[in-house]
Amino acid sequence: MEIEKTLKSARIPEKFLNASINNFSLTVYEDDNAKAAAAYAKRIAARFVENYEEIKEKGKGLYFHSQVKGSGKTRLMISIGNALFKKYRIVPLFISANDILNEIKSTFDSEKSTSAVMRTFREANLLLIDDLGVEESRSKRSSDPSVWKERVITEILEHRMNNNLLTIITANIPISDLSAETLYPSGRVESRVKKITFEIHMPEYSIRDQESVEENQEFEKQLLG
Repeated sequence: MEIEKTLKSARIPEKFLNASINNFSLTVYEDDNAKAAAAYAKRIAARFVENYEEIKEKGKGLYFHSQVKGSGKTRLMISIGNALFKKYRIVPLFISANDILNEIKSTFDSEKSTSAVMRTFREANLLLIDDLGVEESRSKRSSDPSVWKERVITEILEHRMNNNLLTIITANIPISDLSAETLYPSGRVESRVKKITFEIHMPEYSIRDQESVEENQEFEKQLLG
C-alpha cells in the first residue's frame, strides 16, 4: 500500500501502478519484427535497472520512440521507474512534456512560484517525460510561443545533463527529428537529448489496438452471457 501511495504521488497513472519489466508481455506483438524489437527494448530496460548503480554516475537515460501510438513505450518507461523505486527507493516523476509546459504556464497568473515548479522538473532524481515533441508541433513561426517552449525544455534538460540526473523519454519521432522546423529548430533540445539518453526504436505496432479488440470481445461475452 505504501509503494502504491508513493507511486501515485509520483504521478504514475493508475493503470501502470503494477507495471513491471517482467510482466511486459511480448506475446501481444503478433508481428515477428515487432516482437523482436520489443524483446530488445525489454532486455535493455532490465539491464538498465540491474546496472543502475553504474549508470546513475553517467547520467545516461533512455529514449523510447515509435511513430505508432500505443506501441508500449510509455508502459515500458514506467516499468523501469517502478522497478527503480522498488529496488533502490528512487522516486520517479512521470509527466508529459505538454503538462510540464502547462504547469509552468499556470504560474504566470497565480501566486505559485515559477522557479519552484521549474526546480521540480530540473532536480527530480528520475524524470520520466512522455510524448516529447507533441506539444511543439503546431507552428513554424519564430515569433510563436514555441520559442518559449523550446527554451523551457532546454533549460530543464541542460540542468539534468550538467548534474547527471537520469531522464527517460518517450516520443513519436527519433532524436534526429527533434530539430525539425515545427519542433525545436535551434537544435539545443536534440543535442541535449542525444547526450543524456540512449535511443531505442520501439515496435511500429499498436498493442493498444490489439488490447482494445480483446477487451471488447470479452465485454461482448459478458453482455450476451
